[in-house]
Amino acid sequence: MRLAEPEISKGILEVFYKRSDEIIQDGFVKYEYQKFAQKNTESYLRSFSGFGKWLSRIDRRLLNGVMLKGKYNKKQLLAMENYI
Repeated sequence: MRLAEPEISKGILEVFYKRSDEIIQDGFVKYEYQKFAQKNTESYLRSFSGFGKWLSRIDRRLLNGVMLKGKYNKKQLLAMENYI
């Protein structure tokens, strides 16, 4: 490791303090987590599905996720959510 240059160090600390201020605001963490979850849910479900690389690509690009959406019911999705 090496010490950052003064200007770079100042930038790093400004971003750190800004993020710290955001985190203490009510609802910030929940909102950011929900954005993260919505963005990544489909990717995680594809990993769990066992479709494989090519079947996953076909489903995603040609079928708009129809196979993935039909693979899991609400009970299965809730079980996975609880497990995780």
